Amino acid sequence: MLDVGAGKGNVLARLKQLFGNRIQTHALVLKAVPELKEKKRIGQVDQITQGSIEAFLPKQEYDLILSYWGGIMYSYEPGVAIQKMAHALAKNGIGIVTPTGTAFKKRDTEFREAINALRTNHAFSVTEEENYIQIQRIR
Repeated sequence: MLDVGAGKGNVLARLKQLFGNRIQTHALVLKAVPELKEKKRIGQVDQITQGSIEAFLPKQEYDLILSYWGGIMYSYEPGVAIQKMAHALAKNGIGIVTPTGTAFKKRDTEFREAINALRTNHAFSVTEEENYIQIQRIR
């Protein structure tokens, strides 16, 4: 499970608490804050990668990728970020993005173009709800 823009790692820690070693938690952040580093030290987060999603080169595919509270929308190129997120999904993997805040409003066109490109790619299914967008890799 990858959290793009994981912040303090609270969601990853909660998932680790619920699922234990049945889940591997990975935080992707521009800069790891002390709270996130502490969660890794005590085993609540398995891996931390510092860097942007645009430059991220995953060593694995993920069953679940989250970017909530607009995390991906704060990237330098949200269109590229959405594409990278989608292509890091394992077959039947799900990505969930909550496009919120002013960053989303400023970059809505680029984001929409990326989502529409995924819709035309037969490897993905895209579902938009009121508060989130779900991307599923089907091939």
